[in-house]
Order: sequence, then C-alpha cells, then structure tokens
Amino acid sequence: MSTRASDRTVDIVLGLAAAALVVLHVYIEASGASRRAPDVSSEVLSSIEATGITLDADRALTRSTRVAIGLEGKAPAQPKNALLEARRALLEEHPDTRTGRLVWAAVALSFRLDAEANEELARVALDERASSLQPITDGLRDLAAGRSTKLPPLEVGLRELGASPWLIAAMRERDAANRGDESSRRAADDAAIALAVQAADTDAADALITLILFALGGVSLIAVPLVLRSRWMRARGFVGLVQPSPFRLDRTRRVMFLWFLLYNYAAYALLFLLSPFVVGAADPAFVAMFGGLQSAMSALLAVVLVRRLASKPEIAAPLAEQLGLSTRLLPGGWRGLLVWALPGLAMVALVTTLVMMVSRLITGPPDQPQDLLTAVQDGGGFSVTLIAVIGAALIAPIGEEILFRGFLFRNLRDTLGPWPAIVLSGFIFAAVHMIPQLLIPLAAMGMVLALLYQWSGSLLVPIAAHALWNLLNLLEAHLRFHV
Repeated sequence: MSTRASDRTVDIVLGLAAAALVVLHVYIEASGASRRAPDVSSEVLSSIEATGITLDADRALTRSTRVAIGLEGKAPAQPKNALLEARRALLEEHPDTRTGRLVWAAVALSFRLDAEANEELARVALDERASSLQPITDGLRDLAAGRSTKLPPLEVGLRELGASPWLIAAMRERDAANRGDESSRRAADDAAIALAVQAADTDAADALITLILFALGGVSLIAVPLVLRSRWMRARGFVGLVQPSPFRLDRTRRVMFLWFLLYNYAAYALLFLLSPFVVGAADPAFVAMFGGLQSAMSALLAVVLVRRLASKPEIAAPLAEQLGLSTRLLPGGWRGLLVWALPGLAMVALVTTLVMMVSRLITGPPDQPQDLLTAVQDGGGFSVTLIAVIGAALIAPIGEEILFRGFLFRNLRDTLGPWPAIVLSGFIFAAVHMIPQLLIPLAAMGMVLALLYQWSGSLLVPIAAHALWNLLNLLEAHLRFHV
C-alpha cells in the first residue's frame, strides 16, 4: 500500500472513531439527563423570576429616585397583575411545563398570592411525570398553607431548576413569616431586595456595555478592513496574514480528528477519576476546576499534535513564531495589540449576539447555560469565578486559537481560499463544542476570530478578543448572582 493510501486509511479510521464518539456523547447526554431537569429553558425560568425581581427592586426605590426617573405620582406596580400576566405568557408558550409552573408558584408565594400558587401546585401534583419534583411541590404547598417547611430540600430542588439567589431568599422570607419569626423574615426580605437591586443594576450596566460594544463593533467592521488596515499598510508596512501556512496540509484532518478523540476521551477519564472525590458532579467548584483542567488538556494536546504531526522539518522556527504569537507583527507592538483588543471584542460581541438572536428563532434557546456559567451562577462565589476565569478566559482561548485559527484556518486557507476557510473553520470550531443550539452563534464567533487573524497577522489578536468575550460573560454572571 502506498504512503498516500495508508495516510488516507488512517484518516478514515480516525474520522469513523470521531463519529462514534459523537454518537456516544449524544447517548450519554440523553441517558444521563436528570428527570428533574427543567422542561423549559433556563431563559424561560429566568424570565419568570425577572417579574418578581423587578417588583422587589421597585420597593427599594427612594422618593428622590422615583422623582428623578419620572415615577413619582404614578401608581406602584401591582404584583398580582404583573404575576398573572407572566403566568399567562408562560402557559401560552409552554402549556405543559411543570418546572415553569413551580417556579411561577414560588414567585407568587413570595408576594402572598397563595390561592393562585395553589392552583398551579395542584396541577403539577396531578401530573404523573412530576414525581421527581415532589420535594419542591411539597415545600411550596407547605408555604402556601401558612406552615413552615423543610427549607434545605426545597432550596436544593429550586437550585437544580436554576433558581437565582433572589428566589431562595424570597422562600426564606416566606418561611420565616409563616413561623412568625419577624427578625429572620426582615433579614431575608432585606437580602431579597438587595439581590433584586443588584440584578437591576447589572441589567442596566449590561445594557450600556452592550450598546457601546455594538456601536464600536459596527464601526470597526467597516473601518478596520476599509480604512485602518490600508493606512497602517502604507505607513508602517502592515500586511496582515499573507504568509502561507507553515504546517503540512495533508495532516489537517489527522490532527483535528486526533485532538477531538484524545481531548474527549481524556475528559471522560478525568471525570471518572475525579468524581468520587466530590459531593456531586454539579458542585460549582468541581465544575469550574474540571473546566479549567479540560482547557489545559485542550491547549496541551493542540500544541503537541500540531508540533509533532504537522510541523515541516525544513522549518526551524519555534512554533510560536510559526503561529504568529508575536506583537512584532503588529504596528506599535504591545500598544498595537491594545489597539486591536477592544475593537476585536466589539466585533465578536456584535456578530455573536446578533446571530444568537436570529438562531434562537430557529433552534430555540439552549436548555441550560454552558457549564462554567452555571457554576458561576450556582452559589460558587468569588473563588469559583476566579477558577472559571483562569480556565475560560485565559487557558481556553490560547488553546482554541492555536488549534482552530493558527493551524486549521491557515491550512484551510491555503487549500480552499480565505473566505471558504473562514466559514468552514468557524463551523468546525462550533461543532466540536457539541451544543446544537449554539452551533450557529459559535460558528459566527469563530468566523470573526478568523477574520481578526487574517487582518492582523498576529494570533494574539483573536486570543485577546476571545479571552475578553469569555471574561465579560463570566463577570456578568458573577455580578448578576452574587452581591
């Protein structure tokens, strides 16, 4: 058998093994899904809570604030009307939801809508599919009846549905009120209001940052290719990514298949080895640490495979130089990287967010946030956020940019041309994450990162944009769920 035929056989075998791994992953996800998992997306459940959070945040407004924002003299929002409208909207879209009814009932109980909450709890209790939700149902029915309840099982159940700290505080307030413990009731009520104000402030800051990034991203998408690059090119000899790939084109598939196989099997092995030493696989600290280790494995495998299998022996330059991991390729060196970083982040934010909005109309929102975001939200606090930042905003962008832009995009560009390579490398980048609802948004993100590499010539630019985008999402989740 010729060397070329042998290489083709190896690539086919690796491709079949990668396909089998995808099937295995789908099977494990389907068979291991918790029966208590929400039957609607976390986004829907959050929108139910948002009504209660807004009502609680309104309670914290001082008279001067109400005057300043034009609310003085207007009737305050009526919790009953607002919550009944939220229930109507929920059941129009999701008439068979059980978890949505439970979350709505919990919010309703915090505003003393006991009769309405009992209606929803009775419907859930009649549903045979809701047996795993019994601890939540029982706890909420106790509260609706004016009794104290066992808070730990209720809180654990609500957290498994993705409940925010605000709803947990609201349940503690209602339980203390039922027990007649005014001191504890007041403390829990103050905590709920503080969390509601924190969420409102985060929403306002998030909206402002999004507006700024959208404006800068729109300007950058026009100015960078049409104006700035041409001026830099004339003034400083700036040329972008023009050199052909320094890596073997015939090893593209082999490196990618091997990385996919080794990374995923190593992740399963690591999960198997570490899971006996933690309280549960859903523990926020474990999820964050496991995510960081996964990121480190991904980066290490990318470097080793590209170096060992795809480097050309006649090229003696260090791998970092071959990839373009240098500020010398940018006008102004490190200052040039800083000039690129914010517009790069803005372009990623603009394109990814807009495409995600369109994608949700087609595929719907993800059932749950990505694991690291969930870990940051689920009571992990600063230490979990810090671990998540190290993994997702430092290690992961380096490893993924080396593999998908530094190696894959450059090889595809030499084979197919720039634009087909940008599109194909973006979809491959999205596909390996194996989150169907995020396929199109992640592909769009990968395409923008490839464009940044193409325009700048330095891999540090997409690394910086990728890192800042991940950091922004993690910090937003931390600020939203932790005071």
